[in-house]
Amino acid sequence: SPTTVTFEKHQVLYNFHRAQKAIKATKRVVVFEGFMDVIAAYQAGVEEGVAIMGTALTPQHLKALQPIAQEVILCLDSDRAGQEATRRFIEVVEQHRLNVRVVQLPQGMDPDDYIQKHGKEAFLTKVEQALTKLDFVYQDALKRHDVTHIDGLETVKSILFRMVSKTPLTTQRHYLEKLAKEAGVQ
Repeated sequence: SPTTVTFEKHQVLYNFHRAQKAIKATKRVVVFEGFMDVIAAYQAGVEEGVAIMGTALTPQHLKALQPIAQEVILCLDSDRAGQEATRRFIEVVEQHRLNVRVVQLPQGMDPDDYIQKHGKEAFLTKVEQALTKLDFVYQDALKRHDVTHIDGLETVKSILFRMVSKTPLTTQRHYLEKLAKEAGVQ
């Protein structure tokens, strides 16, 4: 839908008015791409779900969420566009000093599909086991780049160094050891 005088999608979060109570209680919000995902997730027991109305999670959205949420759980489609959006949204969320985690669904599935195929308990488990930002970025980099070849290894290494540069040394060591093992260069 186009932006109009009465509808500005960069400011609207579908279901926000209904989810506020649950967001306040859990201190988290689950962000979906579409309203059907929110409806299916609500029926599965995720009452703190909202959907973006377009293709971006905006600073206006996060300003509305900051007073009541400490954590944003991104639950976007597992297709290429959804994963690209997840990478972008992580940065936006962190700029607003909110913790961020990511629900990883099997390739080609959106949350509604996953709930229909695997059931509500499986979906609730996915939400509870959402990846940390660091784990998501690491796993995503490994999916997109072949670390058995030097170019892929260097790309993942660069992504990894950017990601962990401001973390404690134990965290840095953990991810560097994981990459070395994955690449077979110990």
